[in-house]
Amino acid sequence: MSNLFFVDEWVLLATFLVLMLVGAECGYRWGRQRAQRASDPISSHLTHEASALGVLALILAFTFSMAATRFDARRAIVLDEANAIGTAALRADFLPPDLAATARGLLADYADARVALYDAGADDGLRDAALSRSERLHAQIWNVAVQAVNRNRAEVPAVSFAHAVNAVIDQHGARKASYGNHIPDVVYLLVYCVGFVAFVLSGVASGLQHHRSRLPTAMMAVLVSVVVFLVTDLDRPQRGLLRISDASMIELAKSLRPTP
Repeated sequence: MSNLFFVDEWVLLATFLVLMLVGAECGYRWGRQRAQRASDPISSHLTHEASALGVLALILAFTFSMAATRFDARRAIVLDEANAIGTAALRADFLPPDLAATARGLLADYADARVALYDAGADDGLRDAALSRSERLHAQIWNVAVQAVNRNRAEVPAVSFAHAVNAVIDQHGARKASYGNHIPDVVYLLVYCVGFVAFVLSGVASGLQHHRSRLPTAMMAVLVSVVVFLVTDLDRPQRGLLRISDASMIELAKSLRPTP
């Protein structure tokens, strides 16, 4: 888990915005000082400014792609997990009546535990409790599969159910691993550094021309900061504004409970 993951995204947004504005102001003052003694053409500084902004745009696009890919992967994991649990529940119907009832009850409890895992959000205590409950249910469900296979090792439905339970356990591991699969801190630091340099060079160009563009600079800083905020939010599906829907798991949990 990255260290920046534990910093509130609104704090990161404010920090990045202030950093960009400070960079633009420092660059402007530096440009004013250079304008009094520099003989190099202003066009060269404008070229540097455009190049830096281009690099910033490239880094932002790269970072956004990383966040969006991870977001889509986590969403796919939730859907795949719901499908795996549903498949196991269907295959449980082919087991002997006593084992089938036990298996369906345990799978219903397991689906409830996965819903609780989603509802835990950023609460580490609730999330750890939901994960522990899920892992306890793994052992109980797998025990049912072992009993079914041991009754008749040549029975295809029992083996098929065991394979389905194994897929459920695998999906648990994939979902658990996805919680730690975040954009590395070094990528965020690169975005901050490139953004700061880009706004410094923008301020230098303005200082050399003796023309301060406060509103356009502020608007650009806000725009870039919002993009960085969106990237950060996509990278935090359990605690951000953009959260992964758990509708498929909720519907499955309801369907596994017998209607009164």
